[in-house]
Amino acid sequence: MITPIQQVLKVFSDRVSVYTDLNWSIAGSTASLIQGCNNIGPNDIDILVKQNGDVDKIVNLWAFARLNIHGIIIEMANTVSDKYLDLSPVVGELKRLRSFLEC
Repeated sequence: MITPIQQVLKVFSDRVSVYTDLNWSIAGSTASLIQGCNNIGPNDIDILVKQNGDVDKIVNLWAFARLNIHGIIIEMANTVSDKYLDLSPVVGELKRLRSFLEC
């Protein structure tokens, strides 16, 4: 059975895929869930992006910065440096996300 988090991540991933140069990563409790911490029940999805303008690109797809898709909130922020994304490279891997979405 697909969870609401999986459904929303699929909607989000499909929509932002129009930007082939967009680098984004999932953080927070949803990242922990994707990595196998099944006792976590995320209430939101935290998205990190690499470039200052990337949040604007995403926002322009929906017209606001804090998204609510099917009752799940997605919050986005720009990272100050690429080092944060390197701390947890498995989270940003599309293969891992796709595998999670197919459950």
